[in-house]
Amino acid sequence: MNQEYVAESFEDKEFSEAELESVLFEDCTFVNCRFQDLEILKSIFRNCDFVQCSWTNISMDEVKFQESRFQGGSIIGLRLNHGLVPIWELAIQDSKLQYCMWEEMNLTTCKWTGSQILECNFYDCNLTAVSFEGSRLTGSEFERCVLNKANFADAEGYEFNPWENPVAGATFSSPAVLALLKPLQIEIR
Repeated sequence: MNQEYVAESFEDKEFSEAELESVLFEDCTFVNCRFQDLEILKSIFRNCDFVQCSWTNISMDEVKFQESRFQGGSIIGLRLNHGLVPIWELAIQDSKLQYCMWEEMNLTTCKWTGSQILECNFYDCNLTAVSFEGSRLTGSEFERCVLNKANFADAEGYEFNPWENPVAGATFSSPAVLALLKPLQIEIR
């Protein structure tokens, strides 16, 4: 790593129009920080807390989040470039995500709870046992994802084909689960 930040606090800091490459953030806290128009390469966020932070127009390549938490902020326009297929360990709670794309990623240890996940795309991802509990997933797409044991309790707005996205052992709430019947083109009264 080119730079290391350990046990540091960042408050009201702006990370913008720049590039972060080979940076390790460990045990760091970010409060009301803005990440905007930023390219992040080969970096690690380990055991970090992001409180009321906003991420806008971010490109990431070979970035890992390990045991990190995102509380009450927003992520808009996240692009993950191909490279190493990262494993993210990230908990996102009471936040807004929009126009984000995850492709060919292992997200089995992620939790998106009580959040708005709007018009986001998940392609060829392993989402086994993830939690979308209490989240709104309007306009989001799941294609060829493994959703076995995923938790969609009290979630709404999700729509995907369960024949193309395995869901064995997943948890759903009624009536939102009825959206999974849409590929059958049947009418329920």
